[in-house]
Amino acid sequence: TPSYYHGNDSGQDNSTCFDKSEHIETGELIAFLSVQCSFLSEAAEILNYPTDKKIYAQLAKELAEKAIKDYWDGEKIFVRLAETGEPYYCNALMPLRVIVLEDMLPKEIQEYIVNTIKAHHLSKGGISSEAVDSPMFKENGYWRGAVWAPDVIMFVYALRNLGYTELADEIAENYKNSTCKYGFSENTSAITGKGLRCKGYSWAANAYQVL
Repeated sequence: TPSYYHGNDSGQDNSTCFDKSEHIETGELIAFLSVQCSFLSEAAEILNYPTDKKIYAQLAKELAEKAIKDYWDGEKIFVRLAETGEPYYCNALMPLRVIVLEDMLPKEIQEYIVNTIKAHHLSKGGISSEAVDSPMFKENGYWRGAVWAPDVIMFVYALRNLGYTELADEIAENYKNSTCKYGFSENTSAITGKGLRCKGYSWAANAYQVL
């Protein structure tokens, strides 16, 4: 099973997903691989490689099914400790990135993600990397509370494609308003919308443009 060996591998260095172990398995990692295989299948079709198209389409399907089956207990999404397979629940946004599967997700998981965002991650700065009501939340805690442009883009696009346009627009507008007022910083305060850390980041400017 694909896994992260360190928080840095995921891009979310100090996420609370890694509080119990740096070596974890997540549905969102498998979901990313599924999306990549779908792209390769589409590319193979354009290039007239029918066998490769079928292989990658099948891999995409199998990976999507695994991301759902192995990391959803019927009520919540969780991650697993890689060494033991033990489920681990946290309040990070990271596990919810399985939303990149879009309409391959069952409706109940789509609604779980949407409701969790509305109740715990929707913020003045956009979408917080840790639930704002989590005991682990830190306003300037890097991936333990700040808002990040890549996640804003990822969730806004997926939510729009799934038809949750009102929530997508609210996240996008909150983020754009914060960048207009405070500039294009590395990340953003979920509480105030102020820019945090490095004051000049291209992904923040890119997010503003594409949103």
